[in-house]
Amino acid sequence: MDKISKLVSSFALAAIFFITFLVTTKTPIFAQVVINEIFPNPIGDEGGAEWVELYNISSNPSPLSDCTLYMDDSANSQKLTFSDDDFIEKYKVISWDGTWLNNAGDEVQLGCVSYSDIFSYGNSSNAVTVAPKEGFTVGRSPDGSDNKGILSSVTLGMANSSIQVPTATPTGKPTATPVPTSTPTTPPTATLTPKPSIKLTTKPTLLPSVYDTTSDAENNDVDSNILGLRKNLEVSPTSTTSADKMKFGSLVPYGLMTLGVGFLGFSGFSFFVSHKKRYNLRKGKRHES
Repeated sequence: MDKISKLVSSFALAAIFFITFLVTTKTPIFAQVVINEIFPNPIGDEGGAEWVELYNISSNPSPLSDCTLYMDDSANSQKLTFSDDDFIEKYKVISWDGTWLNNAGDEVQLGCVSYSDIFSYGNSSNAVTVAPKEGFTVGRSPDGSDNKGILSSVTLGMANSSIQVPTATPTGKPTATPVPTSTPTTPPTATLTPKPSIKLTTKPTLLPSVYDTTSDAENNDVDSNILGLRKNLEVSPTSTTSADKMKFGSLVPYGLMTLGVGFLGFSGFSFFVSHKKRYNLRKGKRHES
């Protein structure tokens, strides 16, 4: 029984803790009122012409007593705090004196006790769309949705118009860079240098002189010339004798060499015969003993 009672008490404590957790835990509450349209860049004098439109998502009127609207993300002094009697049925347009919104970009925030909403544009941090041109607004389309952009027309206190479709900026087609073509270069022609021609020079032919026999003086001169040539062609006995002496002198060394070789051969043969006789005598004496 003690075990069962302890078990029951444990389950009871767990159930009480779980119920307390569900009661004390706050569930998230989604925004009932959102920033629906912003007009930051009016045409002409902007003083007092800027405005912000709020939109009530609920079908019932919603109180704004605990809400504050901030028109600048960098200066909290530019804000509007709603009174206890302020409420919104569907649309509510908020305007002010002066120029609190930057044309190039800004952040508008609605801060309430139970929820908040932020709409950023242009060069502001966390911007969801570009800054509108002069005379245009940024907002949601349809009303209260997450689809944000530049609206095609200003819709103050009524259903927002459609979002402008951004037109693509035409870009010129890139011009093709011409590919340089290679200029064919003709190969240089070889210049043929003519080889020097060999000129054959003809040897002078010795033509026999023809002597005129008309005069005896000239004939005597011819005879003397012929006899002179004959004398030059004759071989003197001294030259022949000297040639024979040269031939005999060249044979003398060969003769002396022949005699020397014969003498050496004869001496060697005699030495061999005497040595053999001595050897035979010694051999015979050994047999006798």
